[in-house]
Amino acid sequence: MRFARNSRDWQQLIDMCRVVDTLLVDQETIYAPRHGNDGLLLGLKGSLNEYELDLLRQRSLSHATRRPAAANWLWPRPSAL
Repeated sequence: MRFARNSRDWQQLIDMCRVVDTLLVDQETIYAPRHGNDGLLLGLKGSLNEYELDLLRQRSLSHATRRPAAANWLWPRPSAL
């Protein structure tokens, strides 16, 4: 399940877990946000996730704008009669 959709939500989740001393678990390891290294690592994971989503968004937009141009190349428009 996904709890945070953006960096701000992710940071709030980490801060809340730090306050109530809750552990966060993913497929790789268990994190304790109260520990400095774990909190830093969780913040970095959140930033990288947001960057990855932005990169995917940029790629999909660039493909959407290139697709009509490629379609015209594959199927040229009929010339005027």
